[in-house]
Amino acid sequence: MKITSLEVGFPPELASGRLPYEFSSELVKRGYEVTVVTVFPRRYLMSEKIRSRKSGFFYWDTMNGVRVIRVQPEFSHTPLWARAVEYIVVPVSLFFGGLLAGKSDLVLCSSPPLFAAFSGCLLGKVRRVPVMLRLQDIHPDALVKLGIIKNSLLIRFLELLEKFTYKCVTKMTVISEGCLKLVISKGIGRQKIELIPNWTDVDSMRTSTKLDNFRREQGLSDKFVVTYAGIMSWPQDLETLVESANLLQDSNHIQFLLVGQGEQKKLLEEKVRKLKLKNVRFLPLQPRETYFEILQASDVCLVSLKKSYTSPTVPSKMLDIMICSKPIIANVPEGSDVHAIIDQANCGIWVEAGNAEQFKQAILKLYGDIQLREEMGKRGREHVETHFSFTACVDRYEAIMSRALHGR
Repeated sequence: MKITSLEVGFPPELASGRLPYEFSSELVKRGYEVTVVTVFPRRYLMSEKIRSRKSGFFYWDTMNGVRVIRVQPEFSHTPLWARAVEYIVVPVSLFFGGLLAGKSDLVLCSSPPLFAAFSGCLLGKVRRVPVMLRLQDIHPDALVKLGIIKNSLLIRFLELLEKFTYKCVTKMTVISEGCLKLVISKGIGRQKIELIPNWTDVDSMRTSTKLDNFRREQGLSDKFVVTYAGIMSWPQDLETLVESANLLQDSNHIQFLLVGQGEQKKLLEEKVRKLKLKNVRFLPLQPRETYFEILQASDVCLVSLKKSYTSPTVPSKMLDIMICSKPIIANVPEGSDVHAIIDQANCGIWVEAGNAEQFKQAILKLYGDIQLREEMGKRGREHVETHFSFTACVDRYEAIMSRALHGR
């Protein structure tokens, strides 16, 4: 089977690129021909190879057997207005890159962004092949609930585009029960939807031998390390984390570590400076291997979503934390998918989003009980091993693709 996959995120992008890369690489191992059409990485992630060879609108590459076509435009800055332009322009580029990819038996696409999924539908129509959508988050719902989109006409247009896209695709997958219920409520038949969670590669994760080195290098050997590692964007409730750190200034052994990039990072750094906090430290985005070393070297790890972000989602960082056998503190909306998984696995503490005092008490509870931390970490890993195996998830995707192709 020849597969064309339209992806906005792909390595060297770290957070957004991991799942598409692992999925595409595994399909190649199983005998498929996979072409991924994606955009150029942000400049600070761009390799010398891409910089030196990049010319014109398209750039061809091969990564672990996967043929990769990178298309312009390339955005070097990420203010909100640039993200809005990117949201529209990039999917157009992906569509033309998909045409350049050549003959295909199946088109894969992801949402968000919603326009990229729409581009996948158009490509499928042009190629007369089935289209499979991997739904990671539900737009425009999430953007409306965050207050990023307020214009009623624009919201209505995006809702119509969303419904058209869902009806156009041959099959779609969602990552949680919450996503499944919301999509069905939009009038999409249950028979079109499959629930396949995002995965983490259980077999490749082993306890690192570099943990003491990391803590020593960072001056954290005698500290209780509370880590948030991931995108610092608008959905995350990271201001509450900083407010909690302010409440814990007198607890000399508790250190907060914020690792990553995003639109919120400068605002958070400014808030830490104004509060003169010495117990909060920022690190830049890290390679995946180092990222896991940081998780494993931490005592507690965080998952964070704003109270207004009630759109169903399961952040992949949550599974990474669980596979590292670390307890989770989740300041997320009550009743969210994250809250449900924490309850099912009994692997952490839920905190009301926006409640810095609750956040503080959760940290102090885990700080004072090493046995509880170890038990929660162990239960989290066992839950991932049972429900989020990489091989099992890809097996299910492969079965869906086969049915879509034969159903054509």
